[in-house]
Amino acid sequence: MAPRAMTRLRKRIMRQAGAAKTRNCNGAAQREIGYRSLSLVHMLAALRLVSSVLLLCLFASAPAHADDSWAVRNQADLEQARSLRDQAAAESAQIEHDRVVGEAECASKILVNRCRDRLNDALVERSKALRDKEVAAGKLERAVKAREVAAREAERESGQAERDRVRSEDAEQNRKDDAKRRQEIANKQAEHNRQLADGPARAQTELSKRAAKDAELAQKRAHAAEAAAKRAAQARADKEAYERKRAEYAAKHPAAAAQSAAQAAP
Repeated sequence: MAPRAMTRLRKRIMRQAGAAKTRNCNGAAQREIGYRSLSLVHMLAALRLVSSVLLLCLFASAPAHADDSWAVRNQADLEQARSLRDQAAAESAQIEHDRVVGEAECASKILVNRCRDRLNDALVERSKALRDKEVAAGKLERAVKAREVAAREAERESGQAERDRVRSEDAEQNRKDDAKRRQEIANKQAEHNRQLADGPARAQTELSKRAAKDAELAQKRAHAAEAAAKRAAQARADKEAYERKRAEYAAKHPAAAAQSAAQAAP
């Protein structure tokens, strides 16, 4: 081979080696950046998880009222679900980043397909773990919704029980009032029937009382008339006796009688 051709071949080999070395360096740098990004994402997710756990511990240690227990638990579950979804979102972004970096690395290797298969297998496993977090977050959110529905249903049933109690009391009071009115009507009707049944006897009694009063009044009038007749007869008898005595006195004493008559004259 000519020296010039050998020189060109040597330069070409050196350029290819330099390009391969550059690709390897770039791939290593990209992996380093990906690992650092992944570490940062995991650190943030861990901090969120720790804060959620601390929040749960705080809620568990605080003496919450019974009416607030549902709200406390729901808040804690929603915080945990939000943390899981944040972790899943960060992991998804990291998986996509690692896919791009891995594809670039595999393109520079001799066994490109084998490299891509291994990359896909690793990413699939990581995607499964990501989906597990999303499923766990979904379960927590559904549990919160179920508890909210149960709380609303319990509140509705409690209100319904109170309304049923009031309705039952009103119905019982209405029943008592109706029974009282019916009894009053029955008593009035019985009194009316008794008065109708006692009417003839009461009328006869009234007639008897009136006849007795009339007889008593007639007797009193008869007694009064008899007494008046006796007084009149006595008055006449007294007058006749007086006249007789006067006549006898005049017969015995004519002068005195004449003087008395003269004095009595006007």
